[in-house]
Amino acid sequence: MDKTLAQRWYFWLAAIAAALAFFVVILGAYTRLKGAGLGCPDWPGCYSHIGVPTTTAQLSQAAQSFPGQTVEAGKAWIEMVHRYFAGGLALLTFVISFWGLFQFRKLKLPIVLPLALIAMIIFQAALGRWTVTLKLMPIIVMGHLLGGFTVLSLLTLTALMAKRCWYSSLAYPKVQFFVWVAFIILIIQIALGGWTSTNYAALVCPGLPMCHGTIMPAWDVHQAFQLWVPFDQLSYAAKMTIQMFHRIGAVIVLVYFYTLMIWMLVRFPIGSAARRLAGLVLALVTFQVILGLLNIILILPLDIAVAHNGVAALLLLSVIALLYSLGRKVP
Repeated sequence: MDKTLAQRWYFWLAAIAAALAFFVVILGAYTRLKGAGLGCPDWPGCYSHIGVPTTTAQLSQAAQSFPGQTVEAGKAWIEMVHRYFAGGLALLTFVISFWGLFQFRKLKLPIVLPLALIAMIIFQAALGRWTVTLKLMPIIVMGHLLGGFTVLSLLTLTALMAKRCWYSSLAYPKVQFFVWVAFIILIIQIALGGWTSTNYAALVCPGLPMCHGTIMPAWDVHQAFQLWVPFDQLSYAAKMTIQMFHRIGAVIVLVYFYTLMIWMLVRFPIGSAARRLAGLVLALVTFQVILGLLNIILILPLDIAVAHNGVAALLLLSVIALLYSLGRKVP
């Protein structure tokens, strides 16, 4: 196959996989927020079936095999649909990874990318299993969430490199440093958001900007960030602490990102890729903060809560694209 044609096909395959990964991240958030993470008490099947048991015989077998468990078809189907799409993504990612692994020179890709994708898909499958077997232990659920974001990011970076998108006439290592800081801050904030969600701490502080009338509620930092704690075992004070840390993180993200992106909009030439991406990041940060406020004001409506996860993913991808554009020169 011609080198240019191979790169084009590889780009489209990686782009499709990245779009599917984004959908799986959204579907995972929907599953978690609907409380369907244990809709199937086993893995990878559902009550030992490839689908949700529906017939009398299947339900009887499920009752015998899983005593004390009640088949909730709605939640079980949500969980299984998530698994089906995640399985499809895994297969597609393996195809992309092994293609990239054996033809990385032809595709002009660093060999670490396909290797990282293979490792992450295997690890994600393990986390998916542990999510069920360890009964939604928060550290596992949050790891699964961050793993999904990582797979999405790696696939997006693979597509960018295959397409050789957004090359600039100059590299900007000094500006790139400050964007790297933004990237790290964003990762921490996404992790805090995941920790808030997996510990069901999103609604413990109903007011804005304070929590139960004070900016300093009865914090319990020690318990709030104990990682190996079973699901729903944290005290109310610990959950308030998690929620307030997430809010403080949101303020830090807002201030830092606004300062940096506005500076880039002013300093970079009109029409440059970095300037367009800075504008996109600024818009996404604004939208994300609005969604976060609406989650609190409207008491976590499902559609807005899922959108909050989706915009976080888009914001992460935009920052990755910005980092890429600032460090790439036209060959």
